[in-house]
Amino acid sequence: MSVEIRGVKEMQKMLKEVASLKDIQNAVKVNTTEMHQKASRKVAVDTGHLRRSITTEFSDGGLTGRVYTDVEYAIYQEYGTRFQSGTPFMRPSLYEQRPMFYKDMERLLKK
Repeated sequence: MSVEIRGVKEMQKMLKEVASLKDIQNAVKVNTTEMHQKASRKVAVDTGHLRRSITTEFSDGGLTGRVYTDVEYAIYQEYGTRFQSGTPFMRPSLYEQRPMFYKDMERLLKK
């Protein structure tokens, strides 16, 4: 009787890729969550409806994170109208979080 195991090196490579994939998923989750928190802190609050509507969503197996709101007047709050200037909350949160996300990704790619 003999036992032969094939593909050990391929399996090790795959496991390393899976581990780094988990690291990337974690980085996406952490940065998306932090952006959600920043947007919630920056949004102008009258009734609180807009703040409560800010939502986080993950897709592509955790490789894509999305922070959004589906409230119709959010766009006017963000950009303003011809009658009032906007009070941006999403864009500043993105601009603040983006360098941190890039730094996390660079750190992971250097492993």
